[in-house]
Amino acid sequence: MKLKLPDVKLENLLKMINKKVVEFAKLFNQMPNAPFLYGHVLKKILLMLKDLGLSPVSSRRDLYNGNYSIDEYCLFVKFRRGNPRYSLIIDTHIDHPGFVIGNDGIGVAFGSVGFHRLEKLLEASPPEIDIFSNQGELVSTKKITRFHYANKPYIYLEDNLGIPNNSHGIWHLPEFSEDESHLYMKNADNMIATAVAFAIIDDIVNSPKVFRDIDVTFIFTFLEEVFEISANHVAIKKNTPFGKIDPETNILVLESMQSVPLHADDIILQNRLDSESLKNLRLNDDNTFYSPELREEIFSQGMVNRIYSDVGLALPNYDDGLQIKINDTDCVYGTFFPDQDNRAENLLLQVVEAERIKVQHTVSGGACNGTAYSLFPTTSNIVTLNIPNPRKHNIGENGEIVLEKIKKQNVQGMYEALVAAINFQEAAIPNRGISKMLKSSNLAYDSAVLRKLQIERSNVTWGARWRLALGKYFPDHLAEELLFKTRGLAARVREKLNII
Repeated sequence: MKLKLPDVKLENLLKMINKKVVEFAKLFNQMPNAPFLYGHVLKKILLMLKDLGLSPVSSRRDLYNGNYSIDEYCLFVKFRRGNPRYSLIIDTHIDHPGFVIGNDGIGVAFGSVGFHRLEKLLEASPPEIDIFSNQGELVSTKKITRFHYANKPYIYLEDNLGIPNNSHGIWHLPEFSEDESHLYMKNADNMIATAVAFAIIDDIVNSPKVFRDIDVTFIFTFLEEVFEISANHVAIKKNTPFGKIDPETNILVLESMQSVPLHADDIILQNRLDSESLKNLRLNDDNTFYSPELREEIFSQGMVNRIYSDVGLALPNYDDGLQIKINDTDCVYGTFFPDQDNRAENLLLQVVEAERIKVQHTVSGGACNGTAYSLFPTTSNIVTLNIPNPRKHNIGENGEIVLEKIKKQNVQGMYEALVAAINFQEAAIPNRGISKMLKSSNLAYDSAVLRKLQIERSNVTWGARWRLALGKYFPDHLAEELLFKTRGLAARVREKLNII
């Protein structure tokens, strides 16, 4: 079904799409968004929603024009109009790897910055980071002089002059730029996907004739770069403020991440759980897959998963378009529904064919919020739409600190695919997915492994509650210090007791 857009030529619409998304991308690129410190980004998004006329659901329920709701982990935006055939959740996150800096000049690295890579950078020349207050105001630029891992990845700055507690530390990089075919951003992961999501919200409000019969909930998760904590919270509860997530729900996760082959079975993290601690395996994965030289060594040795040759799948790459992901390193999506197809996968395959959007449909490495919605059983209908990002986490070919680089064609493709999916009304969708087959392949893990991963994630998520509620990592006074420490200790006890 080709989506019909009334009174607008497609080529003119695409120009408008591109301009709007780019403007939102420029805005979000200016905003530091280190993990845990989401407050000022959320404040800006709320102002933008209010400018569009949306109101909090607590004050006035109006799903036709849009409502929003907030908890400690996420912002939810909901529209429902007419007689939609399918219910969609569209998920994007608003954080990016960075450093949270205390007023003593010591910070913690969050997200996969590549610890081996950071050590190599320090050997060459102390890298610089821009320091922003928690409210997003530029304070200074400082050099990192030392990195040390002691239960957490700590960095030490040249001095602590003028640094407020809970400051963002963001790589010192040029501002947003573009050329004919690419956008260059500090935080394309994941603010380009967030820009696309917000452009669609803007269009839903201002183009009701295009979006007549829709049921869509947008989830802006505050913390993804640490174990997908916010999405874990939603998945564990199996609901949003606007209703339950049930097996009929379709979840579309938006990402701009790596597009790399899944590594071989014998080095997949889950297959080593019996011999090594989960924490040590996580550290090893960070070192290997966010250090270009170590990553290339693995793939140059042919250590690619046999699923590609077994099933005849193409290897994912950065040149062949958007990626329809139906797995992450930690799991096949919808793994707890082994006998069910993936309607979200089939729906996206249908609309990209109709809209002639270039895509890759294969398995790949990496992790995103799709993992959270799968490790805690929500629905079989989960897919990630990925804008391939070869410089993910600001890592250049040789480990240098660079702007992330993405193709405009893929940004536009993500927008078109989502608009078509939101408006999709066909009763029958051809089954062309591979999710069901993957659930019984070598990528499927047994229940004991899945439970270990659930225990790990649920307790990290539970333990982060008060830090997220306050939008900070370091305590500002004794009461907060006690609050954070007791919650953290209780989370570790829960994990040892295997509580989910």
